[in-house]
Amino acid sequence: MSLVLFLSPFPIALLTAFFAGHLLASRATAMPSALRVFLAGLAGVIASVGYLWIWEAIEVALRDSRGDTSDYMGPMVMLVYGYPLFIITWLLCFAMAGFAVWRAK
Repeated sequence: MSLVLFLSPFPIALLTAFFAGHLLASRATAMPSALRVFLAGLAGVIASVGYLWIWEAIEVALRDSRGDTSDYMGPMVMLVYGYPLFIITWLLCFAMAGFAVWRAK
């Protein structure tokens, strides 16, 4: 279960960037392409960080409800220790956004 929760931000970020790029390319035609790619890539980045933030809030609430007072390293620590994976994912988000904007033309 924990492996599924850990791997979920990556496809969520890539799919969000792709669909946001496709949506911006088809609806925001007055916007420059570079801005569309940037905003769609940023949507993927925000989706992955938001996923970890929500997961962190749930884990902290569960931990507090049990009365656990030990040291705790939650899911947001993955941004620190797993930063190479997230940097690659975020770069791929911008690539997927660029592909979606290019494909929609």
